[in-house]
Amino acid sequence: MANKNINQPFIVNDNATFGGTINSGSIVTSGHLQVASSYPRIYLTDTDTNDDYSIINNNGTFIVYNDTDSSIPFAIAGNNNATFAGILDVNGTGTSTFAGPISISPPSSTGWQGLTI
Repeated sequence: MANKNINQPFIVNDNATFGGTINSGSIVTSGHLQVASSYPRIYLTDTDTNDDYSIINNNGTFIVYNDTDSSIPFAIAGNNNATFAGILDVNGTGTSTFAGPISISPPSSTGWQGLTI
C-alpha cells in the first residue's frame, strides 16, 4: 500500500507490520505494547524544550538514555544492580532501608565533599 492518510479509527484485530514511520497524535492500546529488536528503544522527544530521552534494553540492561546530552543517567543491569550517574537525592519523611551494603566513593577528581549521616 502506498502512503495513505487515514482520517478515521484504524482498527487491527490481528498482527500488523508497518515499514517506515507511523505518525499519530496518540496511540491507545487496551493490551500490551511490545518493541521487539536486538536493541529495542523507545524515543521520548520533547518537542518544545530539552532534554530528550530514550528507554533502551541493551543486552538485558535497562537504560534511561539522555539523547540531548549523550549520557546514561540511570541503568539497571541484568543482575539488578542500579547505576546512577549524578546525584542521588533520597527525600521523604520516612526511613530509607537498604538490604545490602552501601558503597560511597568520592568523585574521581575532586575528592570528598562531605558526608552527613
